[in-house]
Amino acid sequence: DIFLFLFSLNVPVWRLLGGKVRDRIRMYGWLSLEPTGDYIDLYAKSINENVEGFTAYKTCPIPPMQMIEQPDVLHTVRDNITLLRDKVDKKIDVALDFHGRCTPAMSRRLIHMIEDVDIMFI
Repeated sequence: DIFLFLFSLNVPVWRLLGGKVRDRIRMYGWLSLEPTGDYIDLYAKSINENVEGFTAYKTCPIPPMQMIEQPDVLHTVRDNITLLRDKVDKKIDVALDFHGRCTPAMSRRLIHMIEDVDIMFI
């Protein structure tokens, strides 16, 4: 129904819903690199160059298709996250997305392990 009103009145949706709420919204960039060699350094370099002008980036700190099931993988993930946060400019927020690579039990353990790292969201 809203689409028909928009179409017939030729107005933006925010006008029909009572007006603008804000003039700008904060958006984050997504960074995905192949985990070869020192890929955390490549992540940090790409984020710090910040050619798109984002104030936050979301990434996954482990290789594609690698499940977080073992304690050694948890420690590797923690080390990668800590290293990335240390290398990225403090004016830029870092967020994480594991794309279902963690079980609920491992998620709880991992969150506890990185609670002192400045992460925007998981």
